[in-house]
Amino acid sequence: VDLFRTRRALDATSRAELALSMLSRKSVFASDLKSLNAELWDSVVFKLDRGKRVFTGLSDPRSDWGGTILGSSTSEVATVLLALSESDPKNPDLAPLFDGMLQRTKVGRGFGSTYDSRRAVQAIVAYLQHAQPGTASSKVVAQGGGQTVELVVADRPKVARGQLLYDGGLS
Repeated sequence: VDLFRTRRALDATSRAELALSMLSRKSVFASDLKSLNAELWDSVVFKLDRGKRVFTGLSDPRSDWGGTILGSSTSEVATVLLALSESDPKNPDLAPLFDGMLQRTKVGRGFGSTYDSRRAVQAIVAYLQHAQPGTASSKVVAQGGGQTVELVVADRPKVARGQLLYDGGLS
């Protein structure tokens, strides 16, 4: 309760952690969580790119991570995504926030440090389990060697898997 009252002094990571803690007693903190969610969404910055909302960052990032604090801007985005996926799963802005977090990976390095990678994987799992951002279904059809594989990806489930064994080109 004291942390909630002084939350304006907290950065986005700390407020997201507070929301995650409050979610464990959702019935007790329902009205406070509503306020906290609104503040977390206010810290998420989007821009329009060809008419589509694209995540660009957080408006109140931690100014200094220092050498003794585990975390970075990547883990901060992941923590906010984690909290919002669990507390506001139907918000359509979860999809561009999720995409923005995925774009923080680097070839051969993943999300960076072990802590950042753990936080990002935790956020990915929460997004896949909880988020229902209302995105349109996508269908991918691959054909080759007399075989056809059709994959449909929708809100539930958000992933699809198929296998096509063929050494020629795909159509």
